[in-house]
Amino acid sequence: MAGCLVTNPDGSEQRGCRRLIPNPRNTLGALFSRWRLSSTFNFNLSETPLPVEPVEVEAISGSFMFARREAIETIGGFDEGYFLHCEDLDLCKRMSLSGRKIFFIPDVQVVHYQGTCSQARPLRISWYKHCGMGRFYHKFYRRRYGLPLYLLVSAAIWIHFALGVPKNMLSGRFQTADICQKSS
Repeated sequence: MAGCLVTNPDGSEQRGCRRLIPNPRNTLGALFSRWRLSSTFNFNLSETPLPVEPVEVEAISGSFMFARREAIETIGGFDEGYFLHCEDLDLCKRMSLSGRKIFFIPDVQVVHYQGTCSQARPLRISWYKHCGMGRFYHKFYRRRYGLPLYLLVSAAIWIHFALGVPKNMLSGRFQTADICQKSS
C-alpha cells in the first residue's frame, strides 16, 4: 500500500499523511505532551524532514492511498464499523499484520481541502474521530495490553473529547452556512 505527500492548500504538508500507528505508549505520550509533561511523542511525522525518496512508514492518510485490490480483499476490505475517521489507521494496521508494507511516496503530491465540509459541525466530527479511535483501540489492543491499560487509554480518549467540547461548540457557533452546500 502506498500514500503520497498530501498538502494543505497553502502547500504545507498535511498532518497525518505519514504517521505512526497509535498504541497505548505513544497515545498517552502524545496526551502528556499536550499537558507539557513530555515532548517526545508525536504521531504525525510531518514535523520531521520530508524524505527525498519513498520510505516505509507505519500509516498513511486515507485521503489518498493506493493498494492492490488483492491486498485489500485478503485483509477483508474496509471495516465498515468506522464512520469518517480511523478507517485508514485500521487498514494500515491490518495490512502490516498481514506482512504487507506501507510506503510514503514524497514525489507524488496532492492537495487535500481537509475539513472543508465539516467546518459547520466540528463537535460532531470530533465525536466521530474519538469514536473511531475508541474502536481502533478496542479492536487491536483490548486483549493485548490487558484491561487496566485499555481502560486508561479509553478514558484518555474520552477525556480528550470532553476537553475539546467547549472549543468545538464555539467554533461551530460562528459558522454562518454549510461550506459544502456552497461548493455544490
